[in-house]
Amino acid sequence: MKDEDAAIAVLLSNEKTDALAADISEYGLSPAESLLVFPLSPDDPDTNFVVVDGNRRLCALKLLTDPDRAPAAFRDRFHKLSEEWKHPVNSVEVSIVDVPEVRDHWLRRLHDGEQGGKGRRNWTTEQKARFSGGGRQKTAVDVLDRAERVGLISTGSRRGATSHMERLLRNPAVKEFLGIRKDPDTDAIQTTRHPDEFDKLLQHIVEEAQNKKLGSQATSAKIKDWINTLRAEIGPSDTYVDPYLITDPNTISPSARGSKIEGNTKGPANRIRKAIEIQKALQSYGNTKLRDLYRSICGVSLTEHPLLVSVGIWSFLDTLAANQGKSPQTAFNSYFSGEWMKANGLGGKNDAKGMSNALKNLCDGGNITKHDKVAAHYDSRQMANDMEVLTPLIVKALQKKATP
Repeated sequence: MKDEDAAIAVLLSNEKTDALAADISEYGLSPAESLLVFPLSPDDPDTNFVVVDGNRRLCALKLLTDPDRAPAAFRDRFHKLSEEWKHPVNSVEVSIVDVPEVRDHWLRRLHDGEQGGKGRRNWTTEQKARFSGGGRQKTAVDVLDRAERVGLISTGSRRGATSHMERLLRNPAVKEFLGIRKDPDTDAIQTTRHPDEFDKLLQHIVEEAQNKKLGSQATSAKIKDWINTLRAEIGPSDTYVDPYLITDPNTISPSARGSKIEGNTKGPANRIRKAIEIQKALQSYGNTKLRDLYRSICGVSLTEHPLLVSVGIWSFLDTLAANQGKSPQTAFNSYFSGEWMKANGLGGKNDAKGMSNALKNLCDGGNITKHDKVAAHYDSRQMANDMEVLTPLIVKALQKKATP
């Protein structure tokens, strides 16, 4: 760059520095960031410093202080911003970095994206909605909060579901299906469906938000047709209750409360979590029996019907192993052995041990429930945890070609 005036012209033309100047004129400098400077001669106590991060801020401050230095096309705007400057700045805080490698490290962290979590992360759609406290996404966030509390979705799975959930909830047919509305005084999300029925209906909406079978750009007409099909299949009641907030914990049944699979310390999961990765693998695998078994074991209440779920899980895993080549005389926990796990790249010794224990629990529990006159597998919390542990194994098996 030939001189400072040329640098100013580039920063204004290419870097939107006039918009930054307007923000500084209104709100001042951000207290969260100082300028980053590097000494031209680190060993010279009287050396000059070059700004390596914060040139736009420094340019904006110079032009707010002396608007005549702005290029002609921007001069009037900076005169106006200078006159309206609410928080004039007499000094700026700087951070000195005198080692080139350290300087470059922090510049990368600031400006080279997320870098696997080392750099700055952009807010997700959901985080933006939470911060703003409203907007179109707020309804979707509240609905997903409810879904997570009752065990219909996990924290990890909801990250990719917010935008599609928002699209679905904009549709009047979906709102009517769920009985949701905004509180006229607070804009909080309410429903007039009984809590138990609301959660059962919500399960179908959550599944679509995750799977996007309608397509992420589904039209209003397509969504309405889908809801009409659901109505015909499910037959929701015509009984309504007084409106209540869907985020009210008192409206969550004791069997479902605290039912997050991940990090659950309050109580058992109400259902086996329907893992999106397993659903996708089942779609590709193409076995209708496996797909229907999985949908059934994830759709039945664990707390109300643990024996049905136990037998259903046994059938699902035994069918999966049979499709891989297991003989009828071999138990599925023997087929999915430590050697099988190792050959298919399923983690180290501890991971294999955990999956082997889960397989044994579910195999023994299903067999006892099926064949014993009295004993049965009632431990719903253990079943939910075992299925979480086995998710990588199930996905890996579904990725392998079925044996004819």
